[in-house]
Amino acid sequence: MNNYKFEAGDIIAFSHGEYSDYLIQGIFKATMSIDLTVLLERWEEKEGKKNRGMSFIGWLNRQQLIEEVLYREVWTGAYGRTEVSDY
Repeated sequence: MNNYKFEAGDIIAFSHGEYSDYLIQGIFKATMSIDLTVLLERWEEKEGKKNRGMSFIGWLNRQQLIEEVLYREVWTGAYGRTEVSDY
C-alpha cells in the first residue's frame, strides 16, 4: 500500500513536526485520484524546495485537488487521565 496515493473522497490528515512540535495542519478530502509524491515533485519544480509545509497544502487546495474538511477537536486526556475537553 502506498500511503501517498489517494482516491476521490479519501480523507487526508496532513501533519508536521516532531515530538513536542508535532501537529496536524489540517484535515482534507481528495477531490480526485492523486499521488502526493508526484504532486510534490511538480510543486517543487514550480515553487522551489525552499517552500514547505502549509504552502504545499495551499497549492493542492488552489489546484482543487483537495478540499478542507471542517472538524472539531475533542481532547480525551493525557498522562493516564481520561476526560473530554476542548483543550
